Amino acid sequence: MTNNNYITRINERLAILLEWILSHRLLFVISCIIFFIGGAYVTLSLRVDNSMAVYFKDKDSSFQFYQKFEEEYGNDEFLYIVYRIKNGVFNLDSLKITEKLVEELEGIEYVKKVSNFWLGICIWLPGVLMFEFF
Repeated sequence: MTNNNYITRINERLAILLEWILSHRLLFVISCIIFFIGGAYVTLSLRVDNSMAVYFKDKDSSFQFYQKFEEEYGNDEFLYIVYRIKNGVFNLDSLKITEKLVEELEGIEYVKKVSNFWLGICIWLPGVLMFEFF
């Protein structure tokens, strides 16, 4: 069969379906309303568990490392602010700018802790995070 025959057959079947829908409008509308209400009811009862535990087996070494990390540091919610300094890290102007930035970040209501200095190069590659310390 050619593509044209498939299209013709699809059109014929859709015409039959549409004729049935038009001749049974009330039944079709009531069915749609019932399916919508049923779907809404099921959706309201859904619960999503997005904890890390659902992604790992209990004895997985990666998950155990993650749990140890959380015990030690509290959580994994970090924000890194990375910027370049023209005259180097150890000049007085750049240190004052960094100090002012830290003070302003500490003044934000939901910020728990601000670490103001980390000397290093962070190289981000897909799937790999590498650090090089000075």
